[in-house]
Amino acid sequence: MRSVTQLISVILALCAFAIALIAGLAAGNPTEHVVGRAVAAMIVCQILGMLIGRAVQAVLDEHSEQYKADHSADQADQTEQSSRVEQPEPSIEAAPADTGERLAAA
Repeated sequence: MRSVTQLISVILALCAFAIALIAGLAAGNPTEHVVGRAVAAMIVCQILGMLIGRAVQAVLDEHSEQYKADHSADQADQTEQSSRVEQPEPSIEAAPADTGERLAAA
C-alpha cells in the first residue's frame, strides 16, 4: 500500500489536471495552451500535495503512537488484574452467645 503522502499528492495533482483541462476547454481556449496549463497545475498541485501529505502523515503517526501508549497501559492493567488470583477474605463469624452453661459446669 502506498503512503498517505503519495496518495494525497497524486489525488491532488490529478484533480488539478482534470479541472484545468475541463475549464480551459470549456472556455474555448486553444488546446495547446489548455494542456500546457493543465500540466503546470498538475505539477504545482503535486508539490503542494506532498507537503500536505507529510503533515497528515506526521499527525497520523503521532496519534498512532499516543493511542498505542494509552492502550498498552490499559492492557497491562487488565493483564495484571486478570493474573491476580482473587482470594476470598476470611470471614469472621460470630461465636454463639454463652448462656452461662459452661460456667456452671466448671
